[in-house]
Amino acid sequence: MSLGKNDLKSIEQMFFRFESKINEKIDATQKNLKKDIFNVEDKLSAKMEALENKVIAVISREVADLAEINHEVIKRVDIVGELDKRVTRLENKFGLKPL
Repeated sequence: MSLGKNDLKSIEQMFFRFESKINEKIDATQKNLKKDIFNVEDKLSAKMEALENKVIAVISREVADLAEINHEVIKRVDIVGELDKRVTRLENKFGLKPL
């Protein structure tokens, strides 16, 4: 059984149609994958930004708390210095020897 020229052309046309359909499907799949990747990147970017904002908020609260603590410590140190001066004056006033 031999194939004629018409048979070969018919097979060739079928092959090209098949190849064309495959290429169309490949292109559509690539487009869908690109959209999916973009959507995932967009979601990840939004989540990262939200996490960054949370970290910044926590650090800001911690810095504010530490500033308050620092302020209170400085006030107490100043009070200790003032009390030390008062004790020294009282010791001198009453003629007591410093400890």
